Formats: sequence, C-alpha cells, structure tokens
Amino acid sequence: QERRVTVELEPIDEVPRDMMAHQQALRMGLRVKFPRPEQGIEFLRQKMAKSDVVLRFLDKRNSRIGLVKANFRNCDFHGWHQDSYRNDTLFQPRIRKARIDEGQAVWAQVDFVMKRTKRQSGMAAGGKIIGSITDIQGFITCTEHNAQELPMD
Repeated sequence: QERRVTVELEPIDEVPRDMMAHQQALRMGLRVKFPRPEQGIEFLRQKMAKSDVVLRFLDKRNSRIGLVKANFRNCDFHGWHQDSYRNDTLFQPRIRKARIDEGQAVWAQVDFVMKRTKRQSGMAAGGKIIGSITDIQGFITCTEHNAQELPMD
C-alpha cells in the first residue's frame, strides 16, 4: 500500500547563483572535511524541507532534459529508511513488511512531473509524468559490461 506525493520539476538552463553544490553545503553545514554518506542524506533531507533542489538526470532516457529545479517541501518520505553500508548509504522505501507479524508496509511514492511551459500547450494538465523516484533512481557499479552499454550485471 502506498501514498502518492507529486514533486513538480521545472527545467532550468543553469544552477541559480544563490545555490551551492550539495558537497560544499554539507562541508560548510556540518563543519567536517570528509562527511560520511549517511550524513549527506540526512543533511539533504533537512535542506529539502526548506529549499528548492537542482537535479540532473543521469539515466539515458531522461539525460537530455538537463537540469531541473524541484520542490520537495510537501514530501515527507513516509515509510522510507536509510540503509548504511561500508562505502555508501541508500535512502529507499520499505515496500515489503520485514516480518510476517507486521502490518502491511505503507510508504510515500514520490512521483516526478515535469512542469508545463507555454510552448507545451498540448501536454496533459499538470504536466508530463516522468516517473517515480523508485522508477528512475539507482546506482551503477562500473563493470566491463555496463561500460559498453550491455545489459546490467
């Protein structure tokens, strides 16, 4: 079972002058030279509650979009959790119950919708659905196969 939250994306040409890169903001905000991955996720969540975020799509299907500005202020990430590993931390929804005696997992699905521009009058009301975070997020370990754009390992 899931709740849906919509995050509207607005295409932009360049990062606004009043914004700074996540890594730079993290170092300044936490005052640590080498922040741990779990600190980065928590810091980003705190900043998303108050500020817009600039994103760049890295996947092949959406990379042509370039930069977008997103407002996550209404996104509570209900049912999402952090999984910390030696070199990385993932933030993802718990979509299945962990034990049989638990209730059904409830989590917020975060959908991305591209904001309509004046030139896109034929687009459906509300904008073009890009997909949810769980549809387009991910990480890739560079291997011989995916470096050659072959199917994932």
